[in-house]
Amino acid sequence: SDKIILLKFFINFFFLKKKKKTGFNNQIIFLAVDKNIIGQGFGRKFINKIKKITNKNIYVLAEFANTKAQNFYIKNKFLFYSDIEHGLNKIKVFKFSIKLR
Repeated sequence: SDKIILLKFFINFFFLKKKKKTGFNNQIIFLAVDKNIIGQGFGRKFINKIKKITNKNIYVLAEFANTKAQNFYIKNKFLFYSDIEHGLNKIKVFKFSIKLR
């Protein structure tokens, strides 16, 4: 749930001794939409705007258990790229290739 995701985010922020990089450039680490406006297209519009203004591949990170986010990225033409561990989190990485435009 949202509270668990935020708790893990803050634990990672405060307790990792040094900033751990994911190794991906041009990445969206955290995208959230208020639960009262989910389904109204704001996330899709944001992603589409990012796709238009960049000429590089885009990587997005989603918690391993967050299947809603994973399905959202797949629906928006991101392809599964890899699994990584980032602090306490298991993360799925999705990639949007500029070749898919």
